[in-house]
Amino acid sequence: MQLADFLSNILSTHGKIIKHLEHDFGEQTLLKILENLEMALTNRPPPSLETKQFTFLAPSFPTNPYSSPRFAIEKLKSTVAELHLSNTLEFYLLSYPFYRAFIESPIALNANIANKNTNNIDKLASYALLFAKDWIIKLPISQNKIPELLKLSETYWLRFRWHMLRQFKINPLVIIYSNTNTITVPSSSHQQKR
Repeated sequence: MQLADFLSNILSTHGKIIKHLEHDFGEQTLLKILENLEMALTNRPPPSLETKQFTFLAPSFPTNPYSSPRFAIEKLKSTVAELHLSNTLEFYLLSYPFYRAFIESPIALNANIANKNTNNIDKLASYALLFAKDWIIKLPISQNKIPELLKLSETYWLRFRWHMLRQFKINPLVIIYSNTNTITVPSSSHQQKR
């Protein structure tokens, strides 16, 4: 799997959550929420691939000889365009910290970041879920809305994780988050035929 494929799925999933928030709050209110969130996060270091949890990522991945960086960029642009967000909401989508950590890293967009012989994709997909949960919790909105949004977010991100793992014929695990615990429940052992 190329980095661009992984990031395309990140943008698509996070974009669906932004669209849901836009529906709930209206665009102008959502823009204020996202602006306040960005201001609150300016004093915190952004996610970085240099941290200990990402040591499994090789410093340099082999690039796909059949895919150019330009094609990878076009893939990301196409994913964003399909969401039909306003220009300002597109800006906030592309500012999503987990996405930015990869874009600002030295890893090429056409680099092969995972294959069937590694468990990189499992780790990356799991971290995507954790970062998504953290992003929702930090939204400067009424705390009464957070549980509902967490549930919605988890639905989207669990689908994302399932999709990522199934591409490598890995039997996904369903992770159920609560406010206090993370519970891992094995899914059915039935393997879907491709």
